[in-house]
Amino acid sequence: MNKNPGFFKIVFSICSGTDIFLQLMKASCGRAIFHFLLICMFCSFAAVAMQYTPYDKMIRKYCGVLYKEFGEVRFSQDGIMPSLGPDKARFQRIDENRIDYIPDREDLSLFNPEDSISERGVLWMPDSVVLWVKSGADYYAMPLFFSLANMPQREKFTGNPAGKIIAYAEKNAFPAGKYNGQTPVNFLDIQAAVLIVMLILVFWNIFLSTLFFISLFSIFFAMLFFFTGKQELPDEVKFTNLLTIAIYASFPGMIIATLYYGLNLPFVDFQTVCLMGFLIYLMVVLNRLKKLKKPDPREERYDNGDDF
Repeated sequence: MNKNPGFFKIVFSICSGTDIFLQLMKASCGRAIFHFLLICMFCSFAAVAMQYTPYDKMIRKYCGVLYKEFGEVRFSQDGIMPSLGPDKARFQRIDENRIDYIPDREDLSLFNPEDSISERGVLWMPDSVVLWVKSGADYYAMPLFFSLANMPQREKFTGNPAGKIIAYAEKNAFPAGKYNGQTPVNFLDIQAAVLIVMLILVFWNIFLSTLFFISLFSIFFAMLFFFTGKQELPDEVKFTNLLTIAIYASFPGMIIATLYYGLNLPFVDFQTVCLMGFLIYLMVVLNRLKKLKKPDPREERYDNGDDF
């Protein structure tokens, strides 16, 4: 192998076996950090590429249903209202998402976030639009229309979520004509914009998760093995060498976790898969390096080339 193998050759070698770590152990920590940033970006772009089609289908489905039910979103002197049935209270459920349109306070009894199906939703009134999310027994709410100069606080509710979310929406209501004259929003026309926003969020979610999550655990495990297991490793191994090893050992786990996330596999999340893969491979690598100081006698016996 070359004295200074390139990034892709290093990634391929790491995913093929542990022999490369005999060379990477002596690499500079700065170069390892640079390669770590590259693999973070590579995994983030890969996740975006794999999520493009599922997100595109989902957004087209949601926008189509919303357009069929509500038409355009229009901004008038009376508030924010749909072009279809602006005086009719109703709700639309899409999978685990619920949109409640309540044009009159007399129809608030229709709002039921505890319907045993919905996990998140939007309470839409002419003078207040609130996003709510269910998390276990708790509910969180946040207005979707507010002034950046007076940003409201997200609030948590436990018990009677319908009444509390309605009260929260009324507390954060705006003057009905505040957005009068704004360009109407057609759900079918915003599909591309929504898709771009969602994919940007996917990119930053994976990039920041790997950047901070793996960095933290790489430093932690490097310190742990430096203070508790260094005597089992070759004498020339320093803390920076262990940190370099830990950083490179995280690559297979990051790649596996990205594939897991991109394929929408169930049961465990991205961070869990990433950490499990990181720990398992790091143990394998460290055991390989321990043999440099204490070779296996059986391997030495066979390596002597004795004939039977």
